[in-house]
Amino acid sequence: MDKRSDYPGINPLLGLHQGPRAYSAQLIEVDTTVWLVLLISSLGFSLGLYLLFRNERYANLRLRDQNQARSIQNQEINAQKMALEALNEEKENVMRSVAHDLKAPLNRIFGLANVISLDEENLSIDQKKYLNLIRQVANEARNMIQNWLDIKAIEDRTLKIHISELNLSQLVDDLLLSYEEVAHKKGIVLHKEMNLSDETIKSDSAFLSRILDNLISNAIKFSPLNKNVYLKIKDSPQEIIFSIQDEGVGIDEAERDKLFQKFQKLSTRPTAGESSTGLGLSIVKNLVDELKGKVLVESEVGVGTTFHVILPKQTTPDEMMVNFK
Repeated sequence: MDKRSDYPGINPLLGLHQGPRAYSAQLIEVDTTVWLVLLISSLGFSLGLYLLFRNERYANLRLRDQNQARSIQNQEINAQKMALEALNEEKENVMRSVAHDLKAPLNRIFGLANVISLDEENLSIDQKKYLNLIRQVANEARNMIQNWLDIKAIEDRTLKIHISELNLSQLVDDLLLSYEEVAHKKGIVLHKEMNLSDETIKSDSAFLSRILDNLISNAIKFSPLNKNVYLKIKDSPQEIIFSIQDEGVGIDEAERDKLFQKFQKLSTRPTAGESSTGLGLSIVKNLVDELKGKVLVESEVGVGTTFHVILPKQTTPDEMMVNFK
């Protein structure tokens, strides 16, 4: 065994003889190095924690600012939404007022044209032509306004149903007469076929008139020249079935699900450039639903379309139903 290692003045690693003072200096140097390393490590750790907390604080501040900005933005969006809703409501009220105001002069124009037509034998060919044009344009404008009012009434559910006894033959004759000139212009012949045990039913005359009016109008619009449109009516003990059949272009099966939706424009177009708002069939479906009936469609592209409206013979008023003034 090396005796030098037992002596406190001997550095066993270096194998050198050192005195007590040198040994103490060495210990101080080692302690200083250790403390320096610990200090640097602590400073580094503290700096890391500081940077971490600073970044977290900045992130929280940014998140707070973003949340505040988002809150302000949401408030602005809500304020804009409320302003737009108020503006839209005001617009709707103005349009309702204008539509109702327009109905009166249009009805007068249509009525005066009908009065003039009573003396039709004394009119020239040109006068008859212009008279028929006046009636056609006035009727189209009146129907467009009524369709808009109808759809708003359906959405708002503001009006009540009115049940009364109706003479179907008279109601149908009046409707077909109103479309006689439009059909004649396209060379379309209107046919009425009624097979009823009783021509009197209990229903809402405004509902039924609007339903048949829209279906007859569509049948004429979507029929080529020189075709036929049929209105067939038959009954069973509890139901009455209206079938409006045309020889038009037909409806593609892929589009039938969209038939009764508002403002739907299908690939099938009117055959003589007539206008179409895309509201008619939506109105039909809603009115038939209110009368507790149903609508069925049969169609073949290139052959024609038939709409079947099945209604109860006696409709019971329901407090939740709507109707048109």
